Amino acid sequence: MFVNFWKSSVGVLALIPLGFALSITLSASTAQAELTTQDFRGSTLSVSNSVSYGTIDKSQDLSYNPFVNSTLTFAPRYWMTPRFFVASSFNISREWTQQDDTTYREETRLSDFTLRVGNILHRYDFGLLTFVGTGVRLPTSLASQARTMNASVNGVIALIQSLGSWGSLSYSFNLAYNSFRYTTGEIETPRIGSCLGTPDAPNCAQFLNTGVRNAPWGTTHSLSFNYFPTGWLFFSTGVSFIESYLFPQGIDNSSVSHIAQEPMNKRYLVSYSSEIDLQPTPWLIVALMANTFNPQLAPNSTYYQPFFNRNTTFMLDLRFTLGVFRVAQSSDNGDKKKAKKGKKKAKKK
Repeated sequence: MFVNFWKSSVGVLALIPLGFALSITLSASTAQAELTTQDFRGSTLSVSNSVSYGTIDKSQDLSYNPFVNSTLTFAPRYWMTPRFFVASSFNISREWTQQDDTTYREETRLSDFTLRVGNILHRYDFGLLTFVGTGVRLPTSLASQARTMNASVNGVIALIQSLGSWGSLSYSFNLAYNSFRYTTGEIETPRIGSCLGTPDAPNCAQFLNTGVRNAPWGTTHSLSFNYFPTGWLFFSTGVSFIESYLFPQGIDNSSVSHIAQEPMNKRYLVSYSSEIDLQPTPWLIVALMANTFNPQLAPNSTYYQPFFNRNTTFMLDLRFTLGVFRVAQSSDNGDKKKAKKGKKKAKKK
């Protein structure tokens, strides 16, 4: 697994300079004008610190399991035309408390690497905007490699309705296909230690799977409401309904007396989010966020929506807009060149 991780990491690192070179070539061939902030709008470098609700409220669970995490996220975006953009994103995270999903203490982890393209289809006179996009996710994280993921491809359509100068409503539908090597996740070593590939037990593969089935298909319906009373203050809240379609179990359950009320080949999740953004300067956004999710069905197959549970996290996010830094340097250099040319013409006259 770790060999695959480093191989994937090297591949991603190789894609980064290739992407920069491609964007520079395309921008140079399509336009000779200097770059502006509009070319990189939406690009961010984010530093996020998160804490779980269970860390604050020790009575949330039977055992105290705090969670404090820091994440550095790179999300560049380049608009090739006023309507079409290319983007990528990945992050590096570090949990400062005791980790539950790793075997190494204080391990710094890399997320999956995502490449996306998007296009604004049409802007209607009554304020409606239509958008389509697609992307690919490469399994550079240890979690995706443990799930034996090869890659993930998704497509999204979105409708954004403007509510004037003070807010907007949006709906999006996301369809994702996930490619896996196996129908379940796997561990590095067999659960049965005596399985060493001897003639009596030549194949240990059946002892490597975790028993947790993977989901080759997934859909997400998202609704959000945005409110911006001033130019430096922004409120947002949203909800997402996530359905995962699992691989079949591959066994005959006809002899089992208990029949589940809901299909066993699906997983249902509901995710909630709220956010408050403050923008003291054009190049910095300070965001306060709260996120949580829960299964749609309780153990008795009834629907429930607990907003505060063990999955609830609070975050403080500092977002730096990369486009401003890049454009500030380009604009300064361009102004200096123009000033020098002006002085030379004045001297000739």
